[in-house]
Amino acid sequence: MPPDGFGFFQDALTQFANIIAQWQVQIFGLGTPIFWGLAFIELGLVGALAILRHDATAVVDDLVRGVIAIGVAFWLFQHGADFAKNGVVATLAYGDRWPAACRRTP
Repeated sequence: MPPDGFGFFQDALTQFANIIAQWQVQIFGLGTPIFWGLAFIELGLVGALAILRHDATAVVDDLVRGVIAIGVAFWLFQHGADFAKNGVVATLAYGDRWPAACRRTP
């Protein structure tokens, strides 16, 4: 069954999809400053601990690792809903095209 044809539940899914945009604006508005505040605290602590160890390569390694992790987390924060909707749900629509070994059997 394609993602836009869920029969009895289609009305509930349509209403939910229409209200998601309102939720996302509020969640992003509140969550973005909190996210960046926590990110800077984390980078500050990582940098301070690395400096206390007196190892210049460890400072760079830890900060680069932290920046990459924060970047991935922020990308998921911004695009996680689209990824779940278009990636996971759309993948389920291709169930009939999957090889027999990948299909769910009762």
